[in-house]
Amino acid sequence: TLLIHDNDPPTVNFAAAETVFRGGAGAVEIELTLSKPPAGTVLVDYATETGGSAEPGRDYVAVHDTLVWPVGATRRSFLVTVLANPDRRGPRTVWLRLRSALNATVGPTNLAVLRIEDAPPPRLQASRTGAGEWWIEADAVPGARLQLQRSADLRDWTPRQERTAGEGPVVFREPADPAPPAWYYRVRVVR
Repeated sequence: TLLIHDNDPPTVNFAAAETVFRGGAGAVEIELTLSKPPAGTVLVDYATETGGSAEPGRDYVAVHDTLVWPVGATRRSFLVTVLANPDRRGPRTVWLRLRSALNATVGPTNLAVLRIEDAPPPRLQASRTGAGEWWIEADAVPGARLQLQRSADLRDWTPRQERTAGEGPVVFREPADPAPPAWYYRVRVVR
């Protein structure tokens, strides 16, 4: 009788080669997987790396740490903090790497990408109340800082108010001027 024992250590990989974050600021969960439940505790070193188009300290908070798997667990995750950066537009990338492992083998998916995409622009809705004011509602990603701006000519914009978006719409109240000029309003994400 031949008895074969599987003594090979589990293999650790990123669960996805790319993770996308849409919005202003927040924490992104990056998931790692083991190929099989470990017989003992597994330690894996991970880090963000330079080389992507995102800048550490401006677009995200760099990390370098060790993730611990208890016996029997096959999935664990860590967080990368994305910072609001109103000076940068367009998608930006952060490289993530699995550096080394104890009681496991680093697998072929040891490099992953975190893609940071801009939040969609706020959606606006305006309505005039009977109390002589305008209510301007904006829907935006929670945590985004919004600024209401006003213009008479669509060229020169004057900041009027700022609010931070929550789970529902942000409401700006503006007095309704009884006489011209006609005012134009817009809402910008400022941070």
